[in-house]
Amino acid sequence: MRSVNRRQVLGTLGTVAASAFSAKAREPSEESRVTWGSPDLLTPQLLLSKDAQGQPSFQTISAGHDVAIIFTSMRLNFDRPQAANLYASKIAAFHIPISIPDPRGLTGFVQELTIGAITSPGARAMVFADIGGVGLVKEYPIGKPANGEIEVLSLPRRVRQDQKEPLEICSVNGTICILTERLTPDDIAIVDVDSLDITAAFGPLEGYTSKLRAKRPRKTLKRS
Repeated sequence: MRSVNRRQVLGTLGTVAASAFSAKAREPSEESRVTWGSPDLLTPQLLLSKDAQGQPSFQTISAGHDVAIIFTSMRLNFDRPQAANLYASKIAAFHIPISIPDPRGLTGFVQELTIGAITSPGARAMVFADIGGVGLVKEYPIGKPANGEIEVLSLPRRVRQDQKEPLEICSVNGTICILTERLTPDDIAIVDVDSLDITAAFGPLEGYTSKLRAKRPRKTLKRS
């Protein structure tokens, strides 16, 4: 009996999955419609709470394929001279239930994190994110001041389905951590996570964008 190695098996599954989907993004059938549950914030953690402007908090909007987490407090703000505390961080972990009765056409999730930072030459800021098992690190390093430009970072999550035994996905889990560090109390360091948009895709991920994000006004990051 001829042996089959793991690479051959994975390659075969990838070929089967690719041939099963059309080249154009499509709406799921009535049986495979997406229903998002209410996200839960899991054990929020905070370092140096005196200066970190409160625990993480958010609001949620969902419609069809899309869900948006709008953060109302996921920000670190050192924008004026302070005598102490040159370092701070904030962490938020969350769990979003999802129901897809017929997931055979699911190809993945389009995940977009909207962030911004303002730093002086002697300060830095960082954003760490793990959304649905996809990781990302964004650094605003010392010596390269950030001007507050809002950025949308992409964390695409691809799903390879076996049409006979489709992968059941019942939730999307994530963790986001932000930190700031200053060389002196006179340095400025602000970092803000505005929102996370997730769209369930039933075709090539490149054909999808969040309808909820497109409807929201573009945010600007300013010093308080």
